[in-house]
Amino acid sequence: MALVGDDVTLSYDTKRLTDISMETVEWTRTNLNPDIVHLRENRQTLYKQQNPVYRERTVLSAEDLERGIISLRLSRIRLADEGNYTCVFSSIQNQFTIQLLIGAAAPPVVTLEEVNSSGLVLSCRSAGWFPRPQLSWWHAEGAPLPAVTIATTQVPDRLYNIDSTVVVERSLSGHFTCRVHQEHFNQTREMEIHLPKNLSNCSVQQYRYIPVVLVVVLVVLVALVREVNKYTKVLLNFTQSLESVLQ
Repeated sequence: MALVGDDVTLSYDTKRLTDISMETVEWTRTNLNPDIVHLRENRQTLYKQQNPVYRERTVLSAEDLERGIISLRLSRIRLADEGNYTCVFSSIQNQFTIQLLIGAAAPPVVTLEEVNSSGLVLSCRSAGWFPRPQLSWWHAEGAPLPAVTIATTQVPDRLYNIDSTVVVERSLSGHFTCRVHQEHFNQTREMEIHLPKNLSNCSVQQYRYIPVVLVVVLVVLVALVREVNKYTKVLLNFTQSLESVLQ
């Protein structure tokens, strides 16, 4: 099993306990055309036969081959990489198959949407899950909160996005958590928001502006650092030139 964005190694011990680095090693995947994931002959990787989707994403461990172990490293895993991988070495009689299952998880984002007569309206959104996840709301005391809405959509790349809202009574304050969980891969992501007492609609607007202010401050700081670095280089060049003249 692996998650989107991770690196994973498909490994098989031939039990030979001898150097097999001179043997031909061919990795293929079902439902792939061309089906070559990685091909090695005479200690060289042959890229012409490799499927373009795996270009610069596969490495066959030369060190492991010297110990009789075949280890293929796949980088930057994608959901489309899921499937059965078959390795053939020396001859067709020496082959094995590994099933690779791919999942995806993403952090949720919680925002305070509004304050109305019903209470405080919180929203939670998490985009980029596979398989389909579940979402729940929790109060700091460990009590679950009933969601008003939960909507799950699947985008063309097979990933799931999940959105939810919950209404919190005005009398409640403290920490509230949105938790997204995927059972098959046992993946959980959550985000917490702190709500002080006596929130008003004006306070809600302040909550919304905080991320914007932080981004602006960050941009200004980056610009200042760049300017300082630029003038530092100019001053250094001037100092070096002056020293050369004095010498």
